[in-house]
Amino acid sequence: MNISVKTRAAKWGNSIGVRLSARVAARAGITEHTEITVEAKENSIVLSPIKTKNIRATRRSLKTLLKNVRPRLTAEDKEWLDMKPVGREAL
Repeated sequence: MNISVKTRAAKWGNSIGVRLSARVAARAGITEHTEITVEAKENSIVLSPIKTKNIRATRRSLKTLLKNVRPRLTAEDKEWLDMKPVGREAL
């Protein structure tokens, strides 16, 4: 289903900006930080989202992965951890 809406271009610094309604952006798969390619054709402009990984989703995935990680201690690591304090170390 295509969505067609009317909007107006406005001055934005030295550029011209166009606001996308939430409905149009959602239909195109565009969110707040989505990178977009802009293609100027004769009498038209085409905006297309660049397919990249969502950083929030990546962070969630990384958090999930790290949650299941168990450190592997080497013999040297174990030796250090098993040593008794020698001075005034705070444990």
